[in-house]
Amino acid sequence: MKSTERAPQSYRDDAALPAFPDDEPVLFAHRDCTRCSIRARVVARHDREGTIRLRAVRSPLGLA
Repeated sequence: MKSTERAPQSYRDDAALPAFPDDEPVLFAHRDCTRCSIRARVVARHDREGTIRLRAVRSPLGLA
């Protein structure tokens, strides 16, 4: 590998990141932020199939 090339990276290699299912999108929202709360509610209302997971920014996954 040349010095200017980078090795492939993956979040899966990060030991600080808790395991989570990554087969569907995750939306992080700050619980105390009015904009985030409104957007999370809009997404939840329109995501009838439940494909988007809502998580708090301050959750273990969000902090990682």
